[in-house]
Amino acid sequence: MTSTRLVLADPAAISDLTTFAGRALRLDGSGSVRIHTFPGGIACYVAPLYPTGLADPTPTVLAVRTVPGACKSDVTDADVDLDVTVALDAFVSALGETDASREVVMPPEASLVAWTAVTPPRTGWESIGSTTELMLHTVLDDGIAEVARGSGSTGGTPASGALAVQKLRGLVWGRPVEAWGGLPAGAAWALDGLGFTAPGGTVKLYRSGVWFRASAQFGDVLARSRPTF
Repeated sequence: MTSTRLVLADPAAISDLTTFAGRALRLDGSGSVRIHTFPGGIACYVAPLYPTGLADPTPTVLAVRTVPGACKSDVTDADVDLDVTVALDAFVSALGETDASREVVMPPEASLVAWTAVTPPRTGWESIGSTTELMLHTVLDDGIAEVARGSGSTGGTPASGALAVQKLRGLVWGRPVEAWGGLPAGAAWALDGLGFTAPGGTVKLYRSGVWFRASAQFGDVLARSRPTF
């Protein structure tokens, strides 16, 4: 990658991106962030949930944060297009080193993971209803309890090994919620973990092809179930 830096428009953009990336890192300590620029802004994608193999039933659940800014070349200082994937922990560290110049030195590129090649639709979203923050947390709490029982952490019969626990987790969070038009339950886990919901709030639901979008007060997540073969 040519030596580049992000130049964020204002302190609010730095704060917003730092909070978003920090929460994503707590959900996946070894995660990645895909960063790409568009005219006038920077989009950062993370994946709180994604399958790691053909037999993994985990859904793909993405979240994106866009902020005003640009990518600059260290050689010419001109705006350049950027579409790279870096480690989340390195990106959080780089954001923490930002000074009054609002410039973020880009970390080295990370190994590509499959979800970074996935691009959800930008148009064609149709409303399929809404749900409440209370219902979202009901689905979330039920899922957490089911995973805990299956892994033996609450005294239930433990799943056999890490792979079995991963499969159970994928099955639970990949389960379609009928009341939400088939949106995978893992969307609730991501919305909560990223701090996108507000007490008493409403979450609007949309669909475009195989993709779902859940729009809460402080952010959206996009999800698609694992295809069955």
